[in-house]
Amino acid sequence: MHSLPKVTIGTSCYNTGKYVIKSLETVKNQDYPNIEHIIIDDCSQDDSVKIVKDWIEQNNYKCTFIEHKKNTGVHQLVNEILEKSTGKYISFVSDDIWIPGKITEQVKILEEAGDEYGVVYGNMDYIDANGNSLGDNNWFEEKFYKGFPLPQGNIFKNITYSVTFFCQASLYNLHKLKQLGFRFDDRFISEDWHLNLFITRYAKAIGINKIYCHYRYRKDSMTATNWTDEKMHRVLSSQYKMLRAFYNHPLNSRADDAALYKTMHAMALQLYSSGKMNRMQKANIAFDLFRKQPSAKNIAKWASLLLLGNLDIAKKMSTNQVTQSIS
Repeated sequence: MHSLPKVTIGTSCYNTGKYVIKSLETVKNQDYPNIEHIIIDDCSQDDSVKIVKDWIEQNNYKCTFIEHKKNTGVHQLVNEILEKSTGKYISFVSDDIWIPGKITEQVKILEEAGDEYGVVYGNMDYIDANGNSLGDNNWFEEKFYKGFPLPQGNIFKNITYSVTFFCQASLYNLHKLKQLGFRFDDRFISEDWHLNLFITRYAKAIGINKIYCHYRYRKDSMTATNWTDEKMHRVLSSQYKMLRAFYNHPLNSRADDAALYKTMHAMALQLYSSGKMNRMQKANIAFDLFRKQPSAKNIAKWASLLLLGNLDIAKKMSTNQVTQSIS
């Protein structure tokens, strides 16, 4: 066992105890012998703590269980997992279900690939709240198309366009994340996307078109709740700031910055039309884009938003009218 690198598994729980137990079972049943499992309950208001504690005791399960007395939020929680982790690799799972052998397979892939690789990612299909399959649909075929060749190697540019993969189906090089000082940032709502942008900026990736995770689709989950205009505005604003943080990074190529700009521009057009921004806020974003790509058309677009707040005029003056859906 000691010749195999340690893998940290991070599990978060907040009022999801009855679902988390099924997930813990799939971690317990992994055939990889050197796992460190950190489970944190973020001050659940139901009986989740008792459910998880009872399961740990009944199974004599070796893990670290932390019970928060105050809700800290997901960003602080996953950062706490990072701080307490001691593995070479890390994976996260909350209430989703892993396939048998996930960790063994993904460790083998990264160990053979070498330290220049920071992540191996896989596919997900979907189950309902009770664990029943929701059909043959899977993430890669929905995101791309059947048989799409997954991005490999230096894929940062691919990740700038959207969330290409999710942490539940992936394994990350934890040593590299710690060496680079990675922290989840509470300004950025899309934690998976932020993590994937960061790791692929500094390291290569391997994509495997295999189902490693069954994603639990619950009616009360963040991804399933009603996407109101207000919620969409908050997500877009957060994602714009996140991409902006990676723009003009020292490791970026011109193509990388062009891809970032294209996605930021698409988000800006949606923000302009959201009805949640005043004229000055629109103009600030337009000027931010102008500074990144100075041109007569972009300065005219900024002026039109500043003076008129008129999206239609601004769109006509735009060089890249791109539409982008949020995953």
